[in-house]
Amino acid sequence: MPAKTVIGVYDSLAKAEKAELRLEEAHLPVGQMSLIAPKMEAGGVVGDFTAGNVAQALASTGVQPPKEQIAGYEQALKIGKHLLIFYGDAEQVAGAYRALGHTPHDALTLLDG
Repeated sequence: MPAKTVIGVYDSLAKAEKAELRLEEAHLPVGQMSLIAPKMEAGGVVGDFTAGNVAQALASTGVQPPKEQIAGYEQALKIGKHLLIFYGDAEQVAGAYRALGHTPHDALTLLDG
């Protein structure tokens, strides 16, 4: 079954973490979520993200978005935005998309693998 992914863009870590909680409340598997932030503390990733880093993170979900989309995510990170990625089967991702639709996101994208 092809992988599907939903990506939410949030303007703060707090909003991205609240979105993560929304996914958990929807009983979606925590192991299928990734949070990418421009800088994270306490065991998270610290550093600058490039298109290659973003592409690698997305490739781990089984999807390969167009290069211009990857560049858009890279730019979002450079200006301090946070990405919340959820991947899974069609039913799980549809549930994640619905749940994230009720969060204060800047953008929400559904990708097919």
